[in-house]
Amino acid sequence: IGHGARFEMTKYLKEVNGRFHFAPSPAMRKAGFRSKALGTDRVVAEKYADSQAQEWKKIQQLKIQDNALETKGDFYALIGEFKKDPTWYLSRAAATQEEMNYAFKYIEGQFGKYPVREGILQPKHARAFYNKLRIGGDETGKGSVHKARKVMKWFRRLLKYAVHIGMRETNPAADLEMEAPKGRNQIWQPAEVDTFIAAALASGVAESGNEIPLRPSLALAVQIAYDTTLPEQDILALQWSQFDGEGLKVRQIKERGGRELWIPLHPRTLEMMSQLEKNSTYIIVSEETKQPYADRRTFSRIFSKFRKRAGIRDELRFNDLRRTAMTEMGDAGVTNAEMVSHSGHSINSRVLDVYVKPGKGAAKNAAKKRWGMENK
Repeated sequence: IGHGARFEMTKYLKEVNGRFHFAPSPAMRKAGFRSKALGTDRVVAEKYADSQAQEWKKIQQLKIQDNALETKGDFYALIGEFKKDPTWYLSRAAATQEEMNYAFKYIEGQFGKYPVREGILQPKHARAFYNKLRIGGDETGKGSVHKARKVMKWFRRLLKYAVHIGMRETNPAADLEMEAPKGRNQIWQPAEVDTFIAAALASGVAESGNEIPLRPSLALAVQIAYDTTLPEQDILALQWSQFDGEGLKVRQIKERGGRELWIPLHPRTLEMMSQLEKNSTYIIVSEETKQPYADRRTFSRIFSKFRKRAGIRDELRFNDLRRTAMTEMGDAGVTNAEMVSHSGHSINSRVLDVYVKPGKGAAKNAAKKRWGMENK
């Protein structure tokens, strides 16, 4: 009786004349499982049958997931799966996830209940989607090359993911040709940097009558960007443990050269930092919450308000300070090797082409070096 009870619990195992056999079900045979003679050792036979039962259970679970995707099969389901994936989404930095979610909003608006499967979504649909984003054919009415490329970047990767999980066999957006956006060439003038910092360090009253608080965090963030060429996300992530009294030890969040850098700070920056209360492990802390800024959008919104208050040109952005600093280095005759020691790019990168916009100062320095007049 004991043996009979054990055999009932061990699926797909049969005994014939004292010998054990693995006997898969018809569904298992369809999936590739085969009968097998297992000899007279009951322990060995049960172990093998249990292992095969576990394998079948895993396959069944995968089928349930596949069926759920096939049943719904739309972009809502695909994006839901994407957001649960530890490699494609969950392991990404918060800023990257924010960028993905921005793109997914437009993708769901266009394709939400649209079937993902092969034969439905075609390259012509991807092209039409790009054109719509490019010319502003959506509810916002605002189109641009930059917006279209950003959304299509994640649309393409989303469809690549669909191929990986078996919802499609091809990616209809893989070879989509898109316009290249015009490179930004906006440069802050030194006086504009000073004006912004002064505005952030001065309280006042807005036209609405509301009090404008001091924002030393904005002033310091701008000054550090101007010193170091670090992008906004890296500056907001800076911690006091990275500061040694003279400079900052950093490894950029968005890896370029993949190196750890030490970047010196200007005496004015050191003076500003010496006046801060160290109530947080982070250097740039919101005056309202006494915590790091919740996200880049919050910081950017407050930055934009103070830029307007200071009368700074509307086209200037925070990350233009990176190009500004590197351009000033180029104009001062800084070598490429010295420049990438700040920027984090590889020594052979196109950093000069992308960021540095040589001007009259660079031309004069080149002539002086050529003619041996550096000290004149």
